[in-house]
Amino acid sequence: MKSENAQERIISIFREISKHPRPSGHEEKILEWLKGFAEKQGWDCRQDNTGNILMKINKEGASKTVCLQTHCDMVCEKTPDTEHDFFNDPIEVIEEGGWLRANGTTLGADDGLGMAISLFAGLAELENKPNLELLITVDEERGMTGAQGLDDNILSAEYLINLDSDESDFIIGCAGGERTEITSAHELKDIPEGHQAAKVTIGGLKGGHSGVDIHLGRANAVVLAGELLEACSGGIASRLVSLSGGSASNAIARDAEFVVTAEDIDTLECVVETERDRIKHNFQSSDPDIEIKVQETELHGKCITSQQTGIIAKLLTSVPNGPVSYRTDMPKVVESSCNVAVCSLDEGCFSLTLSQRSSNTKRLDMLNASIENTCSRLGFECSFKARYPGWEPSGSTDLLSRAEEAFQKVSGRPPEMEIIHAGLECGIISRKYPGMKIISMGPELKGIHSPEEKARISSAGECFGVLEGILQNIESPAGL
Repeated sequence: MKSENAQERIISIFREISKHPRPSGHEEKILEWLKGFAEKQGWDCRQDNTGNILMKINKEGASKTVCLQTHCDMVCEKTPDTEHDFFNDPIEVIEEGGWLRANGTTLGADDGLGMAISLFAGLAELENKPNLELLITVDEERGMTGAQGLDDNILSAEYLINLDSDESDFIIGCAGGERTEITSAHELKDIPEGHQAAKVTIGGLKGGHSGVDIHLGRANAVVLAGELLEACSGGIASRLVSLSGGSASNAIARDAEFVVTAEDIDTLECVVETERDRIKHNFQSSDPDIEIKVQETELHGKCITSQQTGIIAKLLTSVPNGPVSYRTDMPKVVESSCNVAVCSLDEGCFSLTLSQRSSNTKRLDMLNASIENTCSRLGFECSFKARYPGWEPSGSTDLLSRAEEAFQKVSGRPPEMEIIHAGLECGIISRKYPGMKIISMGPELKGIHSPEEKARISSAGECFGVLEGILQNIESPAGL
């Protein structure tokens, strides 16, 4: 099938997908659309107890079965000035210079475009087409709970092709991970007589995917909020009224803001401005557009003490953030990392979410122990949730050989096989189905997990061209 025809139909399906809201944990609308899509085609469609959908497409005379695996939820990020309700509004898909992007929000090509390629593969009339199982999981972005709860006997495929990669030719391994929830309760006090309030906002950061982009040295808005709070709670004894920052555990925080009170608001503004100059200098290469603003605001509500403010600031600047270690066998690949993701202080209740990743289970345990020790020392409660396993490369398989052959034919060069620091559901599925041969691929995406997310249109057809070759190589009686 010509890649131009495939590309046009895949993009059309993706635009339909984008009309249906699908935040993690709230995928009801896209799931109903998917079930309707399968019913219209006459495909066998079932939903397991976790919410995952499996569509089965049998080809008369086929001898092999291949599972194409994607997820239906998306990371919901938007710019501060964008009015968008991710629970009800469709994503506005814009075509520009050969790329697709959204209007001030994440595009959802991760993994909406993978879903579109998978659904088109089910529709496509291919010579030597194997039986297909289209597995679409829920809640991947918050901790892969869909894959974690996947029914053990739902799949019969011998091969699984995950369509949730973004740039690499093929992925053959990935890191595992976990999430930390940190909390504390603080007694509210009346705002002292003579105090004024100031609102500090942090924005203009690039953000990005906490696995794919963690090694790029980008600023984290929540950590910067901690640094600014630490400076403000020092000599001028400011008191925290409210705090918020970040929006997703797997996205590097792009925005944060807090309100503090102080007796001398002019001095507080000077402190923030001095810190702003230092921060902008430190990140002039990786995050040149950082904006830190301070402005007087109305006094309302209550505050916590300056001592408690300092403790929260110390936590935000003490927990690990960014790469923690690199693989010894691949020195340029991050082994372990931590992302300081989402924080808030509201009515005295403080919470902070971290996201840890590692391709080494022992290192992940050590990272968790370090976080736990920091929390204990500063008086915070912490709990670890939603651990998922890494995906270890399985060595040479017939699936890899067939994938290499298909890629070479389409691209005219041998593919690169990579192990990534981001998490994929392949590790979970491989443990549920130990004998299954697995590989990951996908179209070209940029800026995922941020409002800068975009997808190269022609890569959809290219990706399907490679997938088509792999499927036919698997089913072909002649083999390689």
